[in-house]
Amino acid sequence: MRIKKITFYSIGLGNEIDESVLKKIGKNGFAFAENTTKLVETFDKIAKQVFDDANSYYLFEYCSPKRNGTHRVKIEGIYQNLKGSTSTDFDANGFTGGCTL
Repeated sequence: MRIKKITFYSIGLGNEIDESVLKKIGKNGFAFAENTTKLVETFDKIAKQVFDDANSYYLFEYCSPKRNGTHRVKIEGIYQNLKGSTSTDFDANGFTGGCTL
């Protein structure tokens, strides 16, 4: 079963918003609009974050020499002083030779 990661953003309007609650709801980003006049600007700010997140992924293709069974692959990314990794299992049953990557 593949788990899908869902991102959450929140926007607070007015001075009565509790910042700690807004942060909990918008775990991937949050913003305040002081009044309705600033609301469009605030939505644009969050929209840019969503756009940047949506366009920050890479497609990896992997040509495995393993042909049968379930295997684990780990991908690591390093950029300047930032580092991240993810691991996933894949089912290689039915894989055939002839990769052309």
